[in-house]
Amino acid sequence: MLSIFSCNRDKRDHVQAPVKHLEARSNDMGNTELPAGVPIEPGVSIGKVSLGQAVESLPGPEKQENGTVTVPPGISASIKDGLVVDIWLEDIRALAMPVIIAGVTIPPDAPLERIKELLGPCQEVPVKGGMFFNCKAGVAIGTDFLGEGRFVQVRVGPR
Repeated sequence: MLSIFSCNRDKRDHVQAPVKHLEARSNDMGNTELPAGVPIEPGVSIGKVSLGQAVESLPGPEKQENGTVTVPPGISASIKDGLVVDIWLEDIRALAMPVIIAGVTIPPDAPLERIKELLGPCQEVPVKGGMFFNCKAGVAIGTDFLGEGRFVQVRVGPR
């Protein structure tokens, strides 16, 4: 898994050695832990919410047949006829942890251009209400009208 956390701030970004997605690893104290972050499997899931999942099995108290629900840690899901039909994180900047997309760990404060570089190439697609980019990694990234990355929305599939 790649990371954009910088270990060496010279003239180029340093990419850490790969760590397998959600594989247990030992920390400096010898304890086993899971990597911290919200896993996103393009076209499939964000965290514990999957496309096609029944609303009754979602974590959290919100249960409705149609509409939008939010489950911790801020995962939004569109529900139609009791099933999840779309999943997104409204703004990774608001998370207290990174996201892990297609093996790439992205911290909440990562610059938009760096995110697009790691997940891309990313192509802009016309939408209302901001800017969206479909990325080669299989996710869509949304941001503000000016493309400045003031917020970064991530969806499990292309727009």
